[in-house]
This record gives sequence, C-alpha cells and structure tokens, in this order.
Amino acid sequence: MSLREYESYVLHDRTASNSLILRGGRLTQQYCVDQWAKCEQERLRFIEKNQLQYRLETLQGLTDALRNESVDVHRVAANEEVAQRGSTAARRQSRDTGVDSAEPEAENIGRKIIIPPTFTGGPRYMYQRFLDAMAIVRDTGAPNLFITMTCNPNWPEIKENLRPGEKASDRPDIVARVFMQKLKTLNKDLDEGLLGILPGFTWWSTKNVVYLTPIYLLIMRPEDKPVTAEDVDRLTSAELPDKETHPELYETAISNMLHGPCGQQNPNCPCMKNGKCSKKFPKQFAEETIMAEDKYPTYRRRRRPEGILSHKGKVWDNAKINQWVVPYNPFLSQKYDCHINVEVCATNKAVKYIYKYVYKGSDMTTITIEGEEIQANEILQYLLGRYISPVEACMRLFGFPTQGSSHAVVNLPIHLEGMMNGVVYDTFHDAALAAGYLENDQEWEECLAEAVSFKMPSALRQLLGIILVYSLPDMLLLSYEPDDLERTATLGDQMNENQKDIFDQVIEAVNHPVGGQKLFFVDGPGGTGKSFLLEQILAHVRLQRKVAIAVASSGIAATLLTGGHTAHSTFRIPLKLSEFSTCSLSWQSQKAELIRKASLIIWDEAPIMHRACSEAVDRSFRDIMKNELEPFGGKVMVFSGDHRQILPVLKDATRAETLEACFKSSPLLRHLRQARLTENMRVQTAPDPASAAELAEFSDFLLQIGEGRYPVNSDISENDICLPRDMCIVLGARADDRWDDEETKENEDMEAPPNFNLLPPTETPPDRNAKAQCQCAYVYPGVGDDNLPDEYFVERANLAPTNASVRRINDMVSERLSGETKEYLSVDSLEGVADPNMFEQEFLNSLNFSGIPPHRI
Repeated sequence: MSLREYESYVLHDRTASNSLILRGGRLTQQYCVDQWAKCEQERLRFIEKNQLQYRLETLQGLTDALRNESVDVHRVAANEEVAQRGSTAARRQSRDTGVDSAEPEAENIGRKIIIPPTFTGGPRYMYQRFLDAMAIVRDTGAPNLFITMTCNPNWPEIKENLRPGEKASDRPDIVARVFMQKLKTLNKDLDEGLLGILPGFTWWSTKNVVYLTPIYLLIMRPEDKPVTAEDVDRLTSAELPDKETHPELYETAISNMLHGPCGQQNPNCPCMKNGKCSKKFPKQFAEETIMAEDKYPTYRRRRRPEGILSHKGKVWDNAKINQWVVPYNPFLSQKYDCHINVEVCATNKAVKYIYKYVYKGSDMTTITIEGEEIQANEILQYLLGRYISPVEACMRLFGFPTQGSSHAVVNLPIHLEGMMNGVVYDTFHDAALAAGYLENDQEWEECLAEAVSFKMPSALRQLLGIILVYSLPDMLLLSYEPDDLERTATLGDQMNENQKDIFDQVIEAVNHPVGGQKLFFVDGPGGTGKSFLLEQILAHVRLQRKVAIAVASSGIAATLLTGGHTAHSTFRIPLKLSEFSTCSLSWQSQKAELIRKASLIIWDEAPIMHRACSEAVDRSFRDIMKNELEPFGGKVMVFSGDHRQILPVLKDATRAETLEACFKSSPLLRHLRQARLTENMRVQTAPDPASAAELAEFSDFLLQIGEGRYPVNSDISENDICLPRDMCIVLGARADDRWDDEETKENEDMEAPPNFNLLPPTETPPDRNAKAQCQCAYVYPGVGDDNLPDEYFVERANLAPTNASVRRINDMVSERLSGETKEYLSVDSLEGVADPNMFEQEFLNSLNFSGIPPHRI
C-alpha cells in the first residue's frame, strides 16, 4: 500500500470510529496539505535520483527546444508564509519581489535537473496537455465555449455532512468528494448535448486560493456554434434575472455571479493591479450583444432601474449592477447553484491564448537571488513556486482525475522509423529488444562488462559459470566472445572467388529468407577451404546479432567450428533410425525455441552420416516451424562435406545397402543447390615451393582415389589399390629392434616387397602386434628419451579404425615412456537395476563402451 492509498483510507469518515484527524478544523486542512506534500516530495526525490535516465529519454527529442522556460536558481532565501483567506490554509512561499529573472547565459548554466512530462502538474506535463488539447482542436475545430465552475461551500450535500460548529473549509475531504460528484454530473450533461452536440471537449482542474475550479473548452458542431448575437444570447447572459419570475436563479446569480465590488469601492480587492481591475470590471453597458474579432463578445448589459441593492452585506447601485455580472448560462447556474462562468470564444484568435491560460501551470511566488554559477534545478523551482490548498490535496490523495478530454491523445516521439535511443534498427524485433520489451542476453553482457572493472579473475569465472548454469543465455557466443567473431570476419578478404560466390549466396538467403534458395551443399575435396568458408559465414551472421547453429557429424569435426556441437546432441537424433524416425525435440523445449530463432544452420561432414539422420531432422523441423511445405521447415541450411571420403558405417552391410544409406541417395538432395570448391587452399598457403609441390601431389593422389581414377590392384580385387612406397612402413626387421633410432635408419634402406598389398588377408595376434610395433617405431622414434622437445607429441599421431587398435597402440607407446607410471582405475557400478550385485566387479571392469574411458588408464 502506498502512502497516498493509506491517507485516502484515513480521510474517510466512518460511523464506527471517531477520527480526531477529521475534527481538527484548520489543523485538518494543514494535515491534508502536509500528507500530499509528502507524497509529491517522494515522487520528486525519485525523479532527482534518476536524472540520467530522464535526461536521456526526455531531452533527446525536441520537447525542450519547443518550450524551455526554466528559471535558474542558485541560492534561495524565501520566507515561508501561510496565506489564509476565508479560513483556508494554503501553503505558499512568496516570490513577490522586483527581482528580474532574466534568461540565464548559456555559459553560466551548471548542472541541470529536470522534471519529466510524466510528473502530474510539472511544466512539461502541462505543456504536453496543451499540445494534446491543440491536437483535438486540429481534428475537430476551434473551441466555442469557455466554462469555469467553482465549488459552492453552501451546497446542501456539504452542509448535511458537517457536524455542529464545522464549516465547509474545515472538511476539505467532504468538499472534494461532493465537488467530484458535481463535476461528473456536469460532464454527463455536456456529453448528452445540453448546450449542443459536442464533437470534442477538454477540461482541466485549476486551483484558486480556496477550491479547485474546473475549466471546460467545448467544441460545437457548425450548426450549433454561436455565430450571431442571438446565438450568444441563447447560451449566455450577463444580466441579473428577474427576481419575481426566476427567484432561484436570481438568488444563485446575485450570490455567485457578481464580481467584486472592486475599484474605488474596494481598492484592496485581490483583482486590483496598479489601481485597476485586472478583469476589466465594471464592464460597459450594451443594449445588444456585439460580436468581436479578436476577443470575447460584448455581452448585452442593460441599465436597471435606479436604486440601492444589497445582499449579504454587499451594496451595489441597482442601476449599474449588470456591469458587475459575470456571464453565465441560466440553466447551468440554476441547476448547480454555484459560480459557472460561460464565455463565448467563437473567433480563432482567442483559441491559443485560452489554451495557454488553461495549461499555464501553477503560479510561482518565490524570492530568488542569483549567483555567478547557475544550477538549473526544476525540482527546486517547482517546490519553491508551489502552493497546495486543502481541497486540492484531498483531490490528489483520493486519486480523482485532474483533467480529461473527449479524445484519447497518444504522444508519438519524434524519431525515424525503427529508431530507439538514437539508433536505427533494421527490424521491429531489434527495436523492441533495444526498448526492453523483449528479453535477451543484453543484461548478462552488461553484467559481465560491469564485473570486469572490479572483480578478480576467479570471481569472474565463477560469475560466468553461474550465468551459464542458471540463466541459459540464448546466444552464448555473442555474449562471450564477440571479439573473436570480428577477428574471424576480418579474414574474409582471404577468400577466393569461388568461396566469395558461395558466401554471397548464403548471406543473401539469410537476409532475405522469404522465397529463393534456402538449402545449400558445399562440396569439395580436403584442403579446398570448406571449414574456413563455414567459419566466415558463421561469423558474419552472428555479427548481425542473429542466431547461427553449427553442427557436425562427429565430435572432432564439431570442434573445428566455433560454437559447434554434434548433430545428435543438438537435434536429439535417435540412435536407432528408420524411414519414419523423428528427433526427440519437444515443441516447447529450449532447443526447439533456439531452432525457431536460428537464421542459419550449418551441418558439416554430412555425407558420413546415415541419410535417415537428415530425413529425421527434416521431419522434426517441419513440425517445429509449422511449415510442412518446405524442406526443413523453411530454415536456411548449409550442408558440407566430401562424398569421396568415408561413407556411413553400417554393420554387416552390403555395398548396395551402404550406398542406399548415403546422403547422396536421400530425396532431400534434389532440394539442395550444389556448390563446389576446387582450388586447394593448403597448396596456396604453403611456406615454400617445395612444400607446395608436395601438398599438390598428395592432394591430387587423394582426389584420384576418391573419384575412382587411381589404378586398382587387379591381383587382389577390383577394389584394392597399390599405395606408393613412400607411404608404407617397410616390414623385415624385428619390431622391437625398430625402436632404436639407428636401426630405424638402417631398416629404412631395406628393399621393399614389390607389392605392398600382397599381405595375408588374415593375421594372427603376433603378426598384428608386430605391425603395430613397426608403426609405433616409425611414428615415435626415440620415444624413451628423457629430453624430448615439447612439440614432439603434437607433431605425431596414429589413425586407427577401431578403439581397440587405439588402446593397443597407446599401451605400446606408454610402455616406452620414461618417468614414473601412474595407473588410474575406474569404479564401475550398475544403476537402475533391482539387484546391483548380479554382475561381478571384474565383469563390469572388462566392458568397454564407445564414449566412455576404459577401466584402466
């Protein structure tokens, strides 16, 4: 509950309680004023503490350029006084001196504190309401009637709720509630066409010393507008009615619609300025109403019979009393029994003056002493030039409206299409993200950027871990390594013409996904720059703040792509596939949402996977994207790989079955645009001509094999080839001897068999171990030395078709390494079974699974 809501509760009189607050007389008035001053002060304090935000949001446009009437204050010496008129307490601080508050020089302006237009009653708020009213005028026309209504403390609704001895001024809460009911009734009468059909109107509650005074500006239909003197006389009257024929109206008019007396009869009247009435009373007599060009009409004011007229202690000359009558509408005055001034403003020249009068804001009464340094503090100006009457305080505490209009006017800040905070965005989605309407990873980026300035490295790493674990940012790479993306994108100039052409096609599809080609297959032998091209595409898309997903068919290939993952883990591809398989992706899951947000998906090494994998992804994407007509649900996808390399591995499959499982056999291939890379980039970037020639020869050798142009070994079968001698390890010496470097050099000169493929198709374990020993001796010569260089193992590797072969070779090399040997054993157990002890521990230790380390390391 806010302070305003609590005070609204306190200021309601209840029969079950005896509130002392509502029985304090003038102290009750002071209490109401103080409580609203507290509420307003809290709001102003919040504004002052958030000045940077308000200045950025409100001063960047043209609002202050249109209206900048701030008075700069440095030191203020003000004597606070309480102005009491008619037993009413009003908090006022006087600035009624002859000090000239000239416009400050720009070079003297120091710190500027402003009040935003969202603060009710502030200068910008009033000016915005003035612009809203002028917008209604532009749409419906100029106002025709100007009406003010003032509360009558003698209303029976007020008197019957007062306790004995109380006056209306002692109960501002009752006055506020009764006045609001009268205001609602007047709004209803005007809206129902009491004075004519109103295409538009606006009203605003301004304040006098005692009560609030709502001001109405009514816009009438052309056929109802007061154009002639007769029209004006039909709507208004500036004469006292006949007491005999209209006694109630006469009593209301003489009690509420007479100005003054002022002038020589009462020189101390508040309206007196420089010895003259500021309202220009008494008015001149006029036998007929006269329409004027640039001011109010001259209303009919006829002379009455001679005599003396007195009412409630005031005395007038009966013949001249019509000169003091304020224009009114007879029906409204009689119905509401209060001061209701009705003025006709039928000319356009009076429109802007009237509107500025209505929305001019609070009167300022503050003494200022200006110093050399000027602090433009609008909050201080507002407080020192502000007075609060008790009724106004109650109206605001009760939450009653202070203004209204017939039309809802929405402010449209001056900006270019797609602009937010001075930045023009390409899409409405990006602009909404900048405005904070949508959630994104920006808050985590700002959090890390702020933490860098004061946190230690260990704390930064912990913070990043917390963000990754608990916040699940959508675009981790952009939040994590934007500089790496820029560095990668700068390498784009190194692309050849073929790569640039493919790059442009993919980026065009990403930027304009509606229509056009969306599926691509980048084909090329090893060394033609497929991975380099994919990295450039990923970096370019991600630098545009778009989501690009990178997957590969194997874990090793996935590590070559920034942010890459295996296709199985990203798309949840099932291990057992059929022609009807789909991915295990829930439609409302985070991965599905990430796929929907993705502008590009890259799938590297696609040919080595079973065609059912890509077809399962296709079916799942159509469901996730709710697009059954386009392959992969209309997503932009780039597949890459080399059909000449290894095909999908199927257990005990025939050649026909293997070919049927290939990616090239999938019906999806006809939807892909084939793009070929032919230029070998490894040859182009070789350090010297000799290395370039060697790389070119090896590349051509692989290409001949992949395309079936290399000679086969018909002595064995039509599917076997003869490898060049320099690619084979010579067998002849004992394997153990080849671990010695000198013997290795001697054995290299041994004559090789004429055909290296004429080895027995079946081998015994000793033969297999002997070959492995020879291979290890060739790859890791001198592995037992104590002073091996750091790059020794980095420059060497063994490639084996099975995990068993890899483990056997690793064991052989490890036995030859110098230094202390440490052995690590796994702790194996069964989970999710009724009897965990049903298998022996030794049996569990003997099991080896793909993706899980062996029992003994």
